[in-house]
Amino acid sequence: MKKLIAQMLVLAVMATFLNGCASVHRATEFNGLADADGPIKTHYSASVSGLYAIVSVPLITGDTEGGGFFVFMQDTASLQNTVDFLTKNAKQDGASKIIDMASGARMSMIPFPLPFILWWKSVHVSATAL
Repeated sequence: MKKLIAQMLVLAVMATFLNGCASVHRATEFNGLADADGPIKTHYSASVSGLYAIVSVPLITGDTEGGGFFVFMQDTASLQNTVDFLTKNAKQDGASKIIDMASGARMSMIPFPLPFILWWKSVHVSATAL
């Protein structure tokens, strides 16, 4: 019984520290350089991550819609949501064109305390706005 309580405590601590996150970072200074399509306005890097159970059941993921930090039981850590998150931010900043979009996704098993049960998923997208 003590072992089960200890495992549940570790799980609660992990859920607190490994909760979902969604963020967009911007770079606006390019030392006077331009792209072939014109002057670079901003380069964006967006990431959305979350904690999943048994690979496909979202537990805590990054909030890409509201101003909050995370949401429960919503699959927001996907390529489509991350692209939408980035392009929405670029459009709000006045961008009219996106070029050089690149993306990547990774899912990793969290081996302790419950191997093959908990998974961490993160999706990253970057693009340049003109």
